[in-house]
Amino acid sequence: MTDKQQESADIDVLLSGIGDAYRYGFGMDRKDYEQALRYYRKAASMGNSHAFYMIGQCCLEGKGCVRNVSKALDYYEKAAEQGNTKAMIALGDLYWNGIKDEVAPDRTLASEFYLNALDQVQHQSDMQNLPFAYTRVAKCLEGGVGMERNIQSAYYLYEAAVDALHSLLPIEPHFDEAELNAAEDGLQRTAGKLGQSAESREKIQFS
Repeated sequence: MTDKQQESADIDVLLSGIGDAYRYGFGMDRKDYEQALRYYRKAASMGNSHAFYMIGQCCLEGKGCVRNVSKALDYYEKAAEQGNTKAMIALGDLYWNGIKDEVAPDRTLASEFYLNALDQVQHQSDMQNLPFAYTRVAKCLEGGVGMERNIQSAYYLYEAAVDALHSLLPIEPHFDEAELNAAEDGLQRTAGKLGQSAESREKIQFS
């Protein structure tokens, strides 16, 4: 990478960071979504994947702009193409749940995004996003969606997610406890299924 390319990379990260400051109100009296979106757009024009993802968030939530799910999908896809794990998970969630009259549910497609996210966080040793990928792949394994059903594997992933989420809870300012609740519920469900009999537990092997 040349000095000019490095300078450009540094600038897009800086612009994206300023966008986050406005979105979350870091060091400011209030949040300013419109200003955040301006900085995200500047960073995105330089190819910043986090900025693409955050513009997608703004479009999905209607913050700083008119809500537009189609545009949100487009921006998430641009971010995911660059390896942005959060965007992969966001796409998976949208297709897993669907949005009436806007996004048709497609859980097989969702499972592909979740697996890509898991592969990405493991490749990057991204401990911050790893538990979110764990939980989502676990529910695919639990239900046999897009992959062979494997309760033992789902149990281990839920367990790892719960441990990791508990470690994130005190340090993550925007931690969503719904994520922890989902992982704990999944752990309890799969533990119950594995406890049906000693024979069933022995037959299910973790891969």
